[in-house]
Amino acid sequence: MVNVRSGTAALLIRTLPAMLGFEPRDAIVVVGLTASHRTGIVMRLDREDCLLPEVARALARSVAVHLTRAGYPQACIVSFRDGPLDEPDPAVDAVAQTLDEAVAVRDAWLVSDGRFRSQWCTDFACCPRRGLPVAGPLDEAGRDLGVDVVARRRPATSADAAARRRAMRARERALLARARTGSAWDAQALDLWRRAVDEAMDGRMPADAASGRLLAALDVIAVRDAIVVDLDELEAAECAEVLAGRADERIRECLWGLVDGRPARDRARVEAAVDLALHLAGLAAGSRGAANAAPMTIAAIGHWWLGDRAAAEHLADAALAAEPGYRLAQLVAATLIAGVNGR
Repeated sequence: MVNVRSGTAALLIRTLPAMLGFEPRDAIVVVGLTASHRTGIVMRLDREDCLLPEVARALARSVAVHLTRAGYPQACIVSFRDGPLDEPDPAVDAVAQTLDEAVAVRDAWLVSDGRFRSQWCTDFACCPRRGLPVAGPLDEAGRDLGVDVVARRRPATSADAAARRRAMRARERALLARARTGSAWDAQALDLWRRAVDEAMDGRMPADAASGRLLAALDVIAVRDAIVVDLDELEAAECAEVLAGRADERIRECLWGLVDGRPARDRARVEAAVDLALHLAGLAAGSRGAANAAPMTIAAIGHWWLGDRAAAEHLADAALAAEPGYRLAQLVAATLIAGVNGR
């Protein structure tokens, strides 16, 4: 089994909708991996096409060319289909056979009805016939899959289409309101975030409309930075300075200290903020740009503070897949690559 440095298989599977920009159904998804198992390029193939041997070979050759040119020497395959997990998917083997001639295929995962297992694992004590849950915390059985079990919080999952539409419409309305009211809106948005984190500490997530307003808040750089600073429990006056765009040297040092992997001062609050950010990322799944990148970047920073460096790497990568030029995600990813340690 592959040791997926960028997070658990469950974490990877749960963030694929955000990385692709849509929920894969009846699909074969190929994920490029670097030599150190960091995720990269993601490509979706129609599963029905992959059941035709000649078509599968042609598609796999094309994927191999893209992976090789992009500098990914290995890959994993994820099959999204309806059906028993203990029955192999012939589409996986058809793609893997040709792909493996040019790129090392490290593992293949079957996903169905909220559960997953490795197609190539024959040990049912390791990979149960019914698979392991995609959603929810991983238990010790997850460690036997040969992946780093690092995601202690709930990874991003894609919400249903109606909820996403409600949230994104609320986001648009909130951004229009912000254009009219300016700084007063920013202060209200920060207060809304704080109250949402308080509720998340009790296990409650905001309604879709409130979630849309929070997504709008993260779209405003000054508010987003104030949210990051607020997690470090600075005084309200210092957060107000960030909102006003008057970040002094102390504020800048705080922001750099957070990205440098400073230990969380209040773990419970950071954990709740990560849960909230991933809830928002799920509602933004399918969209491109800051709407998706911002909450995943906040979650990446939170995972890093909590000591989950691999999860932080994966979420930063997912944020950059949604918005390649997103500066905060670039900063987090670059610092991780440079080897700055977390806790």
